[in-house]
Amino acid sequence: MKIESAAKDRIMSLANAHIEGEKLKVFGIAYWNTAGSVVSSIFDKAIGGALFGGIGSGMTGKTHHFGVIAVTDTKLQIIDMGTIVGESIEAKDCLNASKKESAKAVSVKELRFSVLEDSLTLAGMVRLKARFPSLWEGGNQEKARQVAIAIESGGARAL
Repeated sequence: MKIESAAKDRIMSLANAHIEGEKLKVFGIAYWNTAGSVVSSIFDKAIGGALFGGIGSGMTGKTHHFGVIAVTDTKLQIIDMGTIVGESIEAKDCLNASKKESAKAVSVKELRFSVLEDSLTLAGMVRLKARFPSLWEGGNQEKARQVAIAIESGGARAL
């Protein structure tokens, strides 16, 4: 449980460090596709298949960026903590991620969005489809809907 508590503290610290004095409305841990996801996935599956046959190609997964998506009254923050292979984020991923995370902030008024179960699609100044997987602590999958509600209350429009 110590690793989960440390990961939760790091995530909270990251979210608060990037909101620039605004009030944090909601945040969640998500992953989203990288530009090289399809290429790297095809390459990884080809190499896995060559080394281990059909089993090897099934064992490799897509590479995704992961991090924190946070919303204040006026901004959406995307805090990129690095990459993961597959679609599962563990507490150790959050602790082992590079200390040089990158962040992008955009006005919620410049966004369009749609939400479906645990995924949030953003268009406008930021274009990505983020998935909020289940984690070591409950409730993260519901963050997609909560983020959508928060950005809509700030002026974003639905797709």
